[in-house]
Amino acid sequence: MTISIRSLHPLFMGKVSGLDLRQPVTAAGIAAINAGMDRHAVLIFPGQVISQEEHLTFSRLPARRLQRQNGTSTHASALGVLRSVKSG
Repeated sequence: MTISIRSLHPLFMGKVSGLDLRQPVTAAGIAAINAGMDRHAVLIFPGQVISQEEHLTFSRLPARRLQRQNGTSTHASALGVLRSVKSG
């Protein structure tokens, strides 16, 4: 399945579909997530039921370097926080 990210707000937030966080994320998937973060700043991954270990694995995916305003840089994880939210 192809990963897609639909804008949920004109300024920020995208909804990710086509990604199963229980499975290893491919290089193309990582690139799509990074591009989505660049565009939307906040991504939601609805319908994901993952274990603590799967969450940790996903949070350790490589991400782009973030440039701070003072000129220093840091690495960011692909996902800082993932919470299970029940819709409904």
